[in-house]
Amino acid sequence: MFTFAVFICLIPLGFCKPLQTRDSQSLFNVTCHHIARVISSASAVYYPGSPQFISDIEHWAPSSTQVSACSVEPGTVKDVAAIVNVLARSTTPFSIQSGGHATSVGFSSTLGVAINLVRLNSMAYDPTSRTVTIGTGQTWSDLFQKLEPLELNVAGGRMGGVGVGGLALGGGYSWLSNRHGLTIDTITALELVLPNSTVVHVTPSSAPELFFGLRGGFNNFGIVTKITMRAYKQGPVWGGVLSFDADKVEAVNAALAKFSASNTDPDGNCLFNFFWSNGVLIAGTLQLFYNGPEPPSGLFSEFLSIPHTSKDLGTRSFLNFTKALSVVNPLKPTHLRVAFSSVSMPHIAVPVLKDIIQQGQYYSRPGVFSTQPFVSFAVEPFYWKSMVRPRDDAAYPHDVFVNPLNLFFGWPNATEDAAASSAIKGAGANITQALINNGQDLTGTVLYPNYALGDATIESLYGANVPALKALRSKYDPKGVFLRTGGYKFI
Repeated sequence: MFTFAVFICLIPLGFCKPLQTRDSQSLFNVTCHHIARVISSASAVYYPGSPQFISDIEHWAPSSTQVSACSVEPGTVKDVAAIVNVLARSTTPFSIQSGGHATSVGFSSTLGVAINLVRLNSMAYDPTSRTVTIGTGQTWSDLFQKLEPLELNVAGGRMGGVGVGGLALGGGYSWLSNRHGLTIDTITALELVLPNSTVVHVTPSSAPELFFGLRGGFNNFGIVTKITMRAYKQGPVWGGVLSFDADKVEAVNAALAKFSASNTDPDGNCLFNFFWSNGVLIAGTLQLFYNGPEPPSGLFSEFLSIPHTSKDLGTRSFLNFTKALSVVNPLKPTHLRVAFSSVSMPHIAVPVLKDIIQQGQYYSRPGVFSTQPFVSFAVEPFYWKSMVRPRDDAAYPHDVFVNPLNLFFGWPNATEDAAASSAIKGAGANITQALINNGQDLTGTVLYPNYALGDATIESLYGANVPALKALRSKYDPKGVFLRTGGYKFI
């Protein structure tokens, strides 16, 4: 019997998902039962109503969760291959979830088969190559806990609850990026289950095309089950959080612009969050980081001289540092629908920061939403010398340096989805225009995929790499198996 998935488009947020019908649900269940028959005891299938099913489909942003026909937890790469083989012989949509931090519905959720990689949580250190090989189903906080006793670290996520797989395959900004580059720049090998269910070991020499495509290309070429990354010795770090009242943000802006323009220390970094509600800038929080017990005198002096409302700074372990950031990076926006968007900033300039404040005030004001939204923008300065690579080095091109700006909109009701979509797009467009008005050259810049809206075009994310990525997807997935899972598709 042949069947097909019918799709409806959720226009306000630009996401598409399958329309569930009684017939499609029955077919999805058949696929679930088939998977249950072919996997080993190391893996499991769960169905709606069970606690593990609820855990498997849950996302950091509740608006990203969909109720699937079943969830599958593969425990071995052989079982992942068996699952892919079943899916390839069906027309059932599916999803692949690592930490569940995707903020676009359908990117790691589905009405069909939800594959949760949570059992793929291994970590092995090779002292000869000074690399760690890690399962993609764990979060960065899980990994940091395993690395701390070894006094090791990797260029992983800055927010501990984010999954290894999604961040690493989408680019990956890290607290270590100023010295080592993006997460994808530190990957040396990947274990991949191709759409034809073949398991391959991908390295620059064994499969250069796939090594290019996977680093930034997410799930277009199969399911990545393990990633090998360079490991670095890790001692105590210095850092934490400073909080400021709204009337001090102008001074923080000046310090941000100066730090961004003058810092040449690859071990120092910072991140600043603006927060608005009801059209009012209510506060700002600054995350400071130095990869050493103490920062050099003067590195953060501009920030430290500004009066603050709270301070949690000091020498601590890297793991403790990431836990301290939970104050400004809440683990779960329980009652909010969430959307992220991205702007790429060649330079962090005071006039642009002023415009960012205006955009936050305007789009969080009463009248844009009928309910009170939560709006936060994160300015993230990086050191350009460590971040630039040749365009054709990886799927995500970063041959032109940018500082990523994350736009976060949270709102309580689904009836506000259209307003949220309009607001976050409007804010992004206006900030981009402010960059142009400031004389900044945006030629060759692309958006950061892990922050971008779900309906961002692949051209806006991958630029001149799009033709090569389309050809690569056609070569390795000619039947379009992985077009039935979410994310940015090379078509």
